[in-house]
Amino acid sequence: MDPPPLLFARERSSTPPSLSQSQLSRFSPRLSPPPMPTEDMDMSMSITLPQGQNHDREDSDMEGTEDADQVTQPNSPHPPADAMDTTSDTLHAQARLEAATIMAELAGTAPVPPPPPVSNTFDFDAPNTHPPVTIIGANLVRVTSNGSTIDSTGEALDDYQPPRPPIDSNEPGPSTYDDGAESDSSSEEEDTGYRWYPLEEDTSSPDEAELKEIESREDYSALDHEYWEAKTFEELEDPEYTPGPTGRIHWKIKYNGTRENQQKELLRKSDIVNVGGYDWQIKFYPRGNDSDYLSIYVECVSVVEKKDKEGEGKQEDARKDSHSDQEPKDVAGEQAQSTSKEPLASTTKPRPPLPLLRNAPPPRRSVAAQVSVVLYSPSEPRVGYFRSCLHRFCPGSPDWGWTRFHGPYFDIHRRQRGQLQALLRNDELAFTAYIRIIEDETGCLGEHQSADNPWDSYAMTGLPSMVNRLVDCKADGNLISVMSIWMLLRPFRELLYKVKAPDMSLPDEARQKPMFLTTELQEVLLRLRCQVDPGDPEVDLCGVLCALLNYGIYDDLAKMDVVQIWEVLRTKLEQEWAGTPMEDSLTKLFGTAKDHRTGLPSYRVPVKGYKTIQDAIDGTKSPLVAPGDSPIVLNIELERQIFDETSRAWTKLTDELILNDLVSVNGIQYTLFGMVIHKGDLQSGLYRSIIRPHGPGSNWYSFEDKRNENIVMCLTQREVNQAQRISNTADKEKSSAIAYLATYIQSSVLSKQLDQVDLEKWEVPRGLLRNFAWASNISEWEHATKPLDTAQVGESNGAAESEDITHEFEVIDSRAFMSWEGPGYLDLYDNPELTAANKYTLSLPSSIIWKGPEIRDRIAQLVPGIEDPRQIMLWFLNTEEASPLRPYFGPASNAGFLPEDDVIFRKLKFDDADTATIGSFVEIYSDRRFWLHVIPLEYLSAQLVKPLKITPEPEMAADAVPEAGHTSQATDQDDTVMSDLGDFNDATGSLFPIEDELLAEATRLNDAANAAVIAAAQELVAVHPPLVDTEMIDAANTATAPPPAGNRMPEPPTNTPSLGPHMYFFLKVFDGTLRSRGAHIAKLDERVDKAIAKILQLDKPSQQKMGLFQEKSLVNLTSIRRRRTFQEENRTDDEFKDGAIIIVMFPIPDETKEDTFDRGEILDLQTYLQSRSDTRNYPHLLTGTFTFDHFSSDFYSGSMLHRRPHGHGKRIYHNGDVYEGDFRFSERHGHGTLTYRNNDVYVGHFSHDQRHGYGTFTDASTGNVYEGNWKRDRRFGRGVTRWEKAEADDDVCKVCWEGPLEAVFWDCGHMVACLGCARLMENCSVCRRAVRGVVKLFVA
Repeated sequence: MDPPPLLFARERSSTPPSLSQSQLSRFSPRLSPPPMPTEDMDMSMSITLPQGQNHDREDSDMEGTEDADQVTQPNSPHPPADAMDTTSDTLHAQARLEAATIMAELAGTAPVPPPPPVSNTFDFDAPNTHPPVTIIGANLVRVTSNGSTIDSTGEALDDYQPPRPPIDSNEPGPSTYDDGAESDSSSEEEDTGYRWYPLEEDTSSPDEAELKEIESREDYSALDHEYWEAKTFEELEDPEYTPGPTGRIHWKIKYNGTRENQQKELLRKSDIVNVGGYDWQIKFYPRGNDSDYLSIYVECVSVVEKKDKEGEGKQEDARKDSHSDQEPKDVAGEQAQSTSKEPLASTTKPRPPLPLLRNAPPPRRSVAAQVSVVLYSPSEPRVGYFRSCLHRFCPGSPDWGWTRFHGPYFDIHRRQRGQLQALLRNDELAFTAYIRIIEDETGCLGEHQSADNPWDSYAMTGLPSMVNRLVDCKADGNLISVMSIWMLLRPFRELLYKVKAPDMSLPDEARQKPMFLTTELQEVLLRLRCQVDPGDPEVDLCGVLCALLNYGIYDDLAKMDVVQIWEVLRTKLEQEWAGTPMEDSLTKLFGTAKDHRTGLPSYRVPVKGYKTIQDAIDGTKSPLVAPGDSPIVLNIELERQIFDETSRAWTKLTDELILNDLVSVNGIQYTLFGMVIHKGDLQSGLYRSIIRPHGPGSNWYSFEDKRNENIVMCLTQREVNQAQRISNTADKEKSSAIAYLATYIQSSVLSKQLDQVDLEKWEVPRGLLRNFAWASNISEWEHATKPLDTAQVGESNGAAESEDITHEFEVIDSRAFMSWEGPGYLDLYDNPELTAANKYTLSLPSSIIWKGPEIRDRIAQLVPGIEDPRQIMLWFLNTEEASPLRPYFGPASNAGFLPEDDVIFRKLKFDDADTATIGSFVEIYSDRRFWLHVIPLEYLSAQLVKPLKITPEPEMAADAVPEAGHTSQATDQDDTVMSDLGDFNDATGSLFPIEDELLAEATRLNDAANAAVIAAAQELVAVHPPLVDTEMIDAANTATAPPPAGNRMPEPPTNTPSLGPHMYFFLKVFDGTLRSRGAHIAKLDERVDKAIAKILQLDKPSQQKMGLFQEKSLVNLTSIRRRRTFQEENRTDDEFKDGAIIIVMFPIPDETKEDTFDRGEILDLQTYLQSRSDTRNYPHLLTGTFTFDHFSSDFYSGSMLHRRPHGHGKRIYHNGDVYEGDFRFSERHGHGTLTYRNNDVYVGHFSHDQRHGYGTFTDASTGNVYEGNWKRDRRFGRGVTRWEKAEADDDVCKVCWEGPLEAVFWDCGHMVACLGCARLMENCSVCRRAVRGVVKLFVA
């Protein structure tokens, strides 16, 4: 009888074609247990450990093989989950229980019950007939660092024992061995973790029926290299991926060995073979790598870190000795070289997308390759198994393969059904590895991200990634897209190099108006050009948002599209650069800003009906750019949304529009620079930028958002084309990714940049380097034009300066706050005249102790009206990182006030805050500003144990010169009047003067301050007449009469008592305008509401109606709970401390509120703060007629006041509702027409966004009309309904008018449709709430 033909059985994959990439071909049609399906291949790295292999990974981390048809891109960091080894150990229950039975018999324990019968037949040719796959990772067991084991769920398995190979009953057990052999075996087990057992060879052969089944299939021999190479080296669909050298590794081993020459190694390696200039080898775990399966990996030795190579060098000789049965090394392929050859290096260094300021780290060694392994029996090459994959080998992932290649390993010596013989015959196994190098310029093909191999954006692409950590949601792609395009535009970078933002670390510039946004953009650019070392975090963009917050811009940027964010940033940059040589630079770069009054220039082109963007540019009706403009960079928005009048819904236009590499606008040629892709529906907020910095023929770079872990990828042109065009999905509107914005740059400018070979040298501002530890080697940077003094970079040493330098400080008296109006408490830049009369200049040596008495003594000589130095409260002001209108309060010079955070003193490295000197603080508070508050003498005397002994006013020191603008009248001012607490009144026991006293004292002020104080006093008396309430007076605060002048002594001793714990705060009252009520101090144990009531002299009814708020920022408020003390509020809110702003607001009658609302006056405190912020930040968008039609935003066209719809206008909401009529501060108020998405119409009066007054409502589904009165959005009072549908139709579906009315919407409870129509409705047609579910009603 002739032998059967040399055929291999091919296994059909159970995975759909779109998800199958691994080629798993079984040479034998039967495994025991049944073979794993294609998607169960365990692709992972191997880590060599002495005993157990601790991979620190779960099954979900084991990435799978690749395929051209799979959904994930070949270079995606997230390979498809279907490529993992997810086969549960329950598939091997029979083999495990059989092994357990044998072990129990050997140990003399009770036998294990036999398993349920398992069918021995399996149809491998039938589609999708693989055994069911159970829970992912159910059979994964890994070893922790302390030797215990945990399962894939992370729970410890203290009683887990590694599985031992089963022993046949006729094989000698441990008890039959001689003593010496068993002793040797035990010793070896301690060394290897495995006890050697002999394996009985299975010599059985298939019967005639089984042989016919085998012969009926088309099988291939393991020696048919041409066939396996064709299966491994699949065709590359992307033309930018070029096939490279190929080669093979042949390896034959003895698996178990003999008693005299036992093979007990946990890891075995083949000889090294060179393919394409890289050294390769096979790594084999005979007893599994944390599994019960044979584990096989292919390793690129050339990319392994040197320290890893050295650690394995000592084991090389022993490994070769144990592999003495190997066949000679056989290398096939055109580039098969000796093992001494180094990896092929690129002859030309690619141009970096963004040049570095420092020395670049060494490039990452990596190579992409298609690899496969054929495991077979040397005696019968038709019995074997095949696996393949595509992987990028790099130091973080030098090997890749299959943890569960085949198994379990203790069954390989037994023949399984469908095999001509057992896989292990004559104790021999053979391996053939096929390798083909892939030439990939992107450096991302085949990259598999893991804990051991994190995605290193710079190492792979030359660009660090960016992230916005201030955004909690995943939609941070809009800001990343904005910043990535700007930062990769060299013309914009050159603007940042040229602009001279004040350096807050330099004394000459510290008091200039800060450029918050410019400084943050320069810092982002610095990080992008420096933060490139392995392990460096992403470049955080939260500083950009913090800069906007400093200006009071609290707009929700997460809901803005890219164009809208560009407009906000550009507006602030133009304001910061006003009056500088850079004033018109943004107009020259990006063109004239769009005027929302006229909508011109539009910078937008239609997409419907056009094939290319050049056709759309030629066909647009409105001017794309302003007449005469020729911007260097042209951002063209594609009109991707339209309001469909038929469906009454916003629709995303997904028409394909080809972005030409070259376009012509007004005769000027532009080259495509980049694009922004929008994915999902209109409200998804998912954006990603794709940029080509060096023009056609160069690399594309994609900046991903948080959903894709904020990585940067290098893409091929084919991948870019796929990204900007719609995919063939069922729901294109909700799931399509399409280009919505294209950025072009003038071709002449781009060509000049490419011709330049300089690396953009930059004189980095010193202030940017102070907080970066990696800036200590700035002098070694290649491309910094001026080596900086490293002694002035980085953290302060905290020691006193060796030379006693004199510093000039600016002292601002708190009386400047008396005339303040609006949010904040100080304006040092735009309205300096408000504080000019209350500013002083003080010179202090750096050696003076900050909390010592000498500073207060000098200020007492400088500022008039101070009789005792203990009246002085002094704080450092921090204007560097705070809003210009409310600088942060630094440490106080006096003990006993609300304790400041010790972070400042720890930063200065002072163990005791009392020893900190002025010179050390200058390094932190470089603007050198003090905030001064003078405590009323009588209040201070009342709080001390002993009465004050007041000294005569000393002469002014020679080095303390009043600032220009002070006149002799200022020296005659009585501090007790300007003090915010006022005089103590003996008759009432109050700390605050009554009407006559306040007016009398105010007349003695200088002419400049007199008018403001008198007006404030008169207003205070008019609004809140002084009512005396003896119950409000705290006995502890009752002050004694000031001592007579005859008791004054030259100077109080230094150890005289000081104030106890107090808090310093600003007080304001809001009545349509936010007005100052002075700065005050209060005891920490005093109730906030009572302290405020005393200051404002309120009676009990007024006190109970008073509302208290804390102004936390220029536009943010928080309420202050009544009956809390200052200390309790501070414990709840750590921002409630010295310098806090407290706002008092009294109830306003509804009639007054409505009258002022109709007049366009603001009586809502939150709206007031926001309108004041808009006045400062958007002066060009405050009042007038505007049109706003940003992508993914509401449409509005009409009148505006304070940057809010006010007057007549039209608004189209996200949900499809359309309102046209009167607005008051963004609310529907007055007469208007509201058309709902379901075509219902209301025409009539509105009040505060509700139907209120007389109106007519038409039900579009029935034609019924109600005309009458409404109140708070409900029908109220008299009205008439005209029925078009009879009441008999009440039981009929109001959608199809055929089915019964049987479905109720959950959770609104309305019943308007039949069950079929209700399931199709997203919103209730009655209340327009979202339908969360549908419930069918059954009527009895």
